[in-house]
Amino acid sequence: MELTTKRIEFLRDVAPNAKRLAWVWPQDFYELPTLSGASNDLRPAISLASRASGFDVTFFSSRAPSDVPVVLDAVAKSGAQAIAGGVAGRPEPMTEFALRHRLPSAFPMRYFVEAGGLISYGPLEADVQRTMERAAVYVDRILRGARAAELAIEQPSRYELALNAKTAIGIGISLPRALMLRADAVIS
Repeated sequence: MELTTKRIEFLRDVAPNAKRLAWVWPQDFYELPTLSGASNDLRPAISLASRASGFDVTFFSSRAPSDVPVVLDAVAKSGAQAIAGGVAGRPEPMTEFALRHRLPSAFPMRYFVEAGGLISYGPLEADVQRTMERAAVYVDRILRGARAAELAIEQPSRYELALNAKTAIGIGISLPRALMLRADAVIS
């Protein structure tokens, strides 16, 4: 949740006057299962982080990539002043929507910024790939008799902030100098 909170804070830095945040996410991601099989609804935590940054958040979800245009139409009608989250499938529908509607946007992975999103903050893609490969090793160990509770929890250890300067110009905002200096990548 710390990454999400940081992403929301970065969005606040570039959109200090925005009040309404649209959070778009695949339906499955709102209720991530825990190891015990229970669900862990992330919406209350996202709401809390959004309010702490001065945003009123409205949640939108898609069940499949084919739902994304309908979901984005609902976002447009909501009066959102900023957009965050991500969608299943290609990032372009969401990043193009944000640019067309001049909405500051924040996403979890750099490929959204490369596709035209404004900000991303999250693990390096190489670390995500390594984590997925390690998950296969864990599944193998569990199938061979290891107890899941005895396996170490592994998470990505490197995170990056990416900004898209061209998108900032396109939506009519200036990226704060402090944020530019902090960024690991500035795409133009």
